[in-house]
Amino acid sequence: MENERLKRVCDAANRLFNKKGYPDTKMAEIAKESEVAVGTLYSMFTGKEAVLSFTILCTLDKDCLSQEIALPIQTIDTSILKKHLQRVLDEIKSILHITDENGNICKSFMTLVGELYDIFVEYMITLDNIEKNQKILEELSKIYIPEKRQFWEEVGGFLKIYMEAGQIQPIEHIPAHIKFFISTLSWWSVNAKLCFPDMDITNKEAKEILLGIIQRIYQAV
Repeated sequence: MENERLKRVCDAANRLFNKKGYPDTKMAEIAKESEVAVGTLYSMFTGKEAVLSFTILCTLDKDCLSQEIALPIQTIDTSILKKHLQRVLDEIKSILHITDENGNICKSFMTLVGELYDIFVEYMITLDNIEKNQKILEELSKIYIPEKRQFWEEVGGFLKIYMEAGQIQPIEHIPAHIKFFISTLSWWSVNAKLCFPDMDITNKEAKEILLGIIQRIYQAV
C-alpha cells in the first residue's frame, strides 16, 4: 500500500518536474497531483530534492518500488543514480545495433521504431527531466547530454542505412528528419499523455498510432 502511494507521488512529480521545472514545482502541487496530504508527503520525504532523486531512481531502477523502503526518504546519493543512468543509456545503445559484424542489416526499420518506442515509454520523461533541470542534476546531465547528442547522430546514420537498403524511401535533409523522427517518438510515448491527461490513451494504442505514422511517411515506394 505504501509503495503504491509512493508510485503515485513519483508519477505526479515526474509530470510536474517535466512541465514546470524543478524550481517552480511546489511540494503542495506534488501532493495535490498525487492525491496525498501535504503533511503526508513530508512524512514520506525529507524535502523536494529527495522527491526528485527518488523519482529518478524509481524510473531508472524498475525494482525500486518492489523493495521495502524506509521513510522518510532522503536524497538519493548521486553515485547510485549515475550507475542506473549509465545502465539505461547502455540499454538504449544496444537497441541501435541494427547491423551484424559483417555489416548486414539484422533489424528491420519498423522493428527498431517499435523498440525505441518501448524504451521511450519507460525512460524518456525522466531523461527529459535530467536535461531540463541541469542545474540541480548537474552530474547526471554531464553523462546524459553527450549520450543524447551521440544518439541523434546514430539516428541519422541508421536512416541512411535503411534508405540505402531500400527499407525506407529516399529522403533529403537528414537533420530535419532526425528532429521529426525523435519528436514523433517523444510525442506518442510521453507527451500525448502529458498534454491530454484526461484522454485514456493506452501505450498499445499510442504505439500503433506511432508505427502507422512512421510507416506511411517512410515506407519504401
